[in-house]
Amino acid sequence: MFSIIGGTYYENCKFPTWDELYGSGLRACLALESFDVDLHYYTCLTASARERVNSLLESKNIELTAFTSNSTVEFYYLHGLSAPRIINNTNTPITERVEVENALVFGMLDANIIVNGNRIVYDPQAPLEPKLFSENGSKCESLALVLNSYEAKSLTKKSTIDEAGKALLEESDVVIIKQGSNGASVYTDGEISNVPAYKTSNVFTIGSGDVFSSIFSYFWLEEGKTAHESASLASKATALYCDSKALPIEAKKLEKVEKLYDPLVRAKEASKNQYDVYLAGPFFTVAEYWLVNDIRSCMQNMGLNVFSPIHDVGTGRADIIAQKDLDALNKSSIIYVVADGSDIGTFFEVGHAQSKDIPVIIFSSLNLNHSETMLTGTGCEIFYDLTTSIYKTAWKVFEG
Repeated sequence: MFSIIGGTYYENCKFPTWDELYGSGLRACLALESFDVDLHYYTCLTASARERVNSLLESKNIELTAFTSNSTVEFYYLHGLSAPRIINNTNTPITERVEVENALVFGMLDANIIVNGNRIVYDPQAPLEPKLFSENGSKCESLALVLNSYEAKSLTKKSTIDEAGKALLEESDVVIIKQGSNGASVYTDGEISNVPAYKTSNVFTIGSGDVFSSIFSYFWLEEGKTAHESASLASKATALYCDSKALPIEAKKLEKVEKLYDPLVRAKEASKNQYDVYLAGPFFTVAEYWLVNDIRSCMQNMGLNVFSPIHDVGTGRADIIAQKDLDALNKSSIIYVVADGSDIGTFFEVGHAQSKDIPVIIFSSLNLNHSETMLTGTGCEIFYDLTTSIYKTAWKVFEG
């Protein structure tokens, strides 16, 4: 019996539209439906949610143990890369003890589950205040940590991913550090390896880490594959989910992923350009400035060096500002364009970039219709999903 311990939460996103009851634990269970494994799911549920989840899992032969909760934690996202607004997040989570053999354990907002197990995969699910598996008294014979780069650095107080990974090996047998658009790094005793991300057509990130942890756990705990093999399969499963939002993950499709999507292959030499991305877009209203500022933050969180005219030059005499902006554009690897507002200055920058053979990626929240002709006809890439456009930009920069 393979156990999954995690949260069942309500998720809502405005762009793209998403309104579902999932959470890390429930999503991890449903991801494995097509795999040959008996599952036992431990979670917290209200009376109304219990009826809904119990009915769902009974039809899938997943055993449910639900601790009583007074409210369901709810996550609200503006877009896939935004920090969620969380409501019904209790300051006094319930405490329960669980005995398991092999399990995937997620950090939970509504419960403090003390686990006693044999082989455990632990995903802290808390980028701001992550906790070690043993911090609440949990114990196991063998532990794999699966966490993102922010959690790894926060737990270890290290400045680099490799330093954090090596430090976390003092607490576990295996460490997997997920890095979003840049794949994942695998740390075992005396060995470090990397697993690529796959360049999907669409990128839906909400819950992608849950899918990664679920598939990794299955292959590492149940199939006995190595940490690197398990992480590689998990990355492929994550690509399928990000591209389609669909669950369960079809086990047979994993071997076809490399035929569907190209793996990210980072350039061997660093770019000679001063900036990775020139961020072009109007910034004259509160809404326009907010969007440019948010995109810039998302890109910087991916490790991109971004030049933004309003942030890096500001306002002033037109002849001085324009020249400084164009000088920076000439030193950039790619131009990312916010097309909302159809700003004349922004499209002047597009034309300048085209004349210098600088790749152009365009984001628009509205359909450009006939306006696409000259853009797509000259090689510009246009995306109507914000998260996808930012990932596509990062991948193009990383590959050089």
